Amino acid sequence: MYAAGKPTAAVCHGPGVFRHAKAPDGSPLVQGKSVTGFANTEEAAVEITDIVPFLVEDELKKNGGQYSKAADWQSYTIHDGNLIAGQNPALCNPLFQPSEWSSPICASAAYRMEPGLSLFSVAPNGVSAKV
Repeated sequence: MYAAGKPTAAVCHGPGVFRHAKAPDGSPLVQGKSVTGFANTEEAAVEITDIVPFLVEDELKKNGGQYSKAADWQSYTIHDGNLIAGQNPALCNPLFQPSEWSSPICASAAYRMEPGLSLFSVAPNGVSAKV
């Protein structure tokens, strides 16, 4: 979807799917892009750092992503071209709301899909799914 020029979004642990994603030129998809996702400090706060198979923040950085975050448990989103990422879904704040779409995409357990958007979720066991 991203290579086709369509917006691609992930929230919380979801940006973990980008650790294996490649840009059309073969480089890591997140290389040089502003990204966010569940923070290492949030993993530590819920005591799952040694349980999850990877840390989202570390993987995004390892692949050249320009990782940034808000304070733990706060809503924070990044939109870099067609790559969109949200740090934490707990507060159900809008991921983004382009004027041409009628409603926001909410970072929560229930995602409202908008035309042309790929949204991924990653479970703590590392299994990812397009939702």
